[in-house]
Amino acid sequence: MCFARVIFVFTLALSIFGTSHVMALPSPSDLDIFQSCFGNAPIDQCTNADFNKDGLINAIDLGLFRGVPRGDFNHDNITDVRIAIDNQDLNFLSMCIEQNTQAGCELADLNNDALINNLDLDVFNGYIIFDLNNDSIIDFNTNTRPTFLYAKDVNINETKNISFYIWAKDTSEDTIIYTLDTVPVPVADTALFTPIIMGDFNNDAIVDDQDVSLIENRSTNNYEQRFDLNNDNQVGQEDIDLVQQLVGTVNQALVFDWSPGNRDSGFYEILITAADAAGLTSQMKIKLTVYDIDAYTNYYSYDDVLLVVNDQSAASQTIGDYFAASRGIPASRIVSISTAENETIDRQTFEQDIRLPVENFILNNKLDSEVNYIVTTKGVPLRITSVQTGADHASVDSELSLILGPYADQIGAENAVQNPYENVDFPFSREMFGIYLATRLTGYSVNDVITLIDRSAQPEQFGTFVLDVDSTKDTTTGFTFGNQWLREAAGILENTGHFVLLDETTSFVTNQTSVLGYASWGSNDANTTDNGKPKFDWLPGSIAETYVSTSARTFTSPAVYGQSLVADLIAEGATGVKGYVYEPFLSSMAKPNILFDRYAKGYTLADSYFSASSSLGWQDVVIGDPKMAISDNIQSLTENNTQPTQLNNSKGSGSMDPWVVSLLLLLVSIQLIRHRKEIIAIKGQAQGKISYYHR
Repeated sequence: MCFARVIFVFTLALSIFGTSHVMALPSPSDLDIFQSCFGNAPIDQCTNADFNKDGLINAIDLGLFRGVPRGDFNHDNITDVRIAIDNQDLNFLSMCIEQNTQAGCELADLNNDALINNLDLDVFNGYIIFDLNNDSIIDFNTNTRPTFLYAKDVNINETKNISFYIWAKDTSEDTIIYTLDTVPVPVADTALFTPIIMGDFNNDAIVDDQDVSLIENRSTNNYEQRFDLNNDNQVGQEDIDLVQQLVGTVNQALVFDWSPGNRDSGFYEILITAADAAGLTSQMKIKLTVYDIDAYTNYYSYDDVLLVVNDQSAASQTIGDYFAASRGIPASRIVSISTAENETIDRQTFEQDIRLPVENFILNNKLDSEVNYIVTTKGVPLRITSVQTGADHASVDSELSLILGPYADQIGAENAVQNPYENVDFPFSREMFGIYLATRLTGYSVNDVITLIDRSAQPEQFGTFVLDVDSTKDTTTGFTFGNQWLREAAGILENTGHFVLLDETTSFVTNQTSVLGYASWGSNDANTTDNGKPKFDWLPGSIAETYVSTSARTFTSPAVYGQSLVADLIAEGATGVKGYVYEPFLSSMAKPNILFDRYAKGYTLADSYFSASSSLGWQDVVIGDPKMAISDNIQSLTENNTQPTQLNNSKGSGSMDPWVVSLLLLLVSIQLIRHRKEIIAIKGQAQGKISYYHR
């Protein structure tokens, strides 16, 4: 279908809606009127906006108007002076005058004399001067614009069809008019935008009990898109609740249907405007990402990995040789650089000794379309110090992620580059995102790194994820979302069937066993001990993140502490971790709710960390084998295809025999019982909360 025909069908259907359900324009609120009068002469409709009668409508009048919300005792953005309905503001004030011990009555002392009496009633009655539209209420909220509900970006396999709702709602239940501002030709050629009434499953032009019955009695064996009102790819109680809320309404929406067919992999954006009867508008941009599943059949192989070795570092050469031999990386994928074995270098050294030879190797060997991942090694410089400014320092690896692509001109910039792969839920490719994912094989010693490489080769599939909340951060501006990520991660991991230890006590968690994932505040935890070392028994395949600003500032032993170091986690046995060479700010750290979601689904270490991270050309260092994964397929891809695609895992970590699974589950159950006994003891000793999840 061509774009013109899409618009024609869409416009025709909306005109039909308009003839039946157009509502009257809502009257402007008192605040709307006052804002339009501010600074003008007190004439016509603005006559009454001069509250102090000084011939001006100015900041003094605004100050008087701002006092009106004090009479909004039920917090509905209206100070109402009618007595017809219980719980309105005047009714509440009258009750408080009679019984001022009622909860909330302290708010009724409008004249601030520590008494609640008729003097407060006089103040309240005086608010009537602010009723500029003469509707017996003082409404100090502006008319709201339509709000898009359950909007979502979509990742789609080119062989599949997608269908979802585009839905905007207005508080006044106005008719919503949708306009397709931008629809790329590849989408417009085959897409359908079908107008519907939200929740009207039987197409009788209204939502009623019959529609509620249809969704409640649906087949639970088959997914039906029409019942998925919240666009979460499943039909559940939330959708039923939405239909019940829509009974008696005629909320217009669109159903978007599209099949990419033979379209090239890439990004397509649709821009839609929703306008209500008052003419207020909102816009929503929908991003459609099309990927070719066949491109990921070798997702877990090392064919697209480039290894960087420093020939002036014995450690780098030893690690590079061992990793190349164990993963089958040929010499044609190994870059040799030559630079002094210093952890910290200046910008010129990075450009001449690292960036230039790596770029030349890629171009000379025509690898620009073959390589997705870059792996550096201990002995390759770690971080770039500032020369001219205080903000252009960065990690070597994060700058290498930007070479030879659309973001290359941002290398050396003072600020971070927005990571285009952030929060993407399908496998990475340089072709689509224009960057490389760079990880590093490092630790305090060569032996630490060799152990990491060996343990990464056969990762465990089951284990405990330890999420250590520091509750003191819940009340600290700028830090609360760090704890929120941890709590969200707990819920996500619970649904994947993993063991989850969510600790909200005042203790810093240590001495846990069978740890597969870990996130905490490290040495920034108010209750940390021993430089933030958790002293865990880590499983092969375990990964970690700590909210610590300079946790990757050095991998040289003996360590000089201040803040905790991720090198200690590697020395303990963790096989993957992210750290920072200079201050990155909390917002740039790997978000555990995304990191562990991706890793539990079967994404590789590199994809998981970079999907969870917002910044490139910044302070980030990801340590570990980029292709390490705890599964041999990605659930979010296989679950959305009728025929699951098995992504090849050349490392051989395939499925286990049933008796092995049974034995493993028995051992894990024993471990859970032991942990629960420990939890009971902890609860008796510390304030706070500790939760153990398993499904």
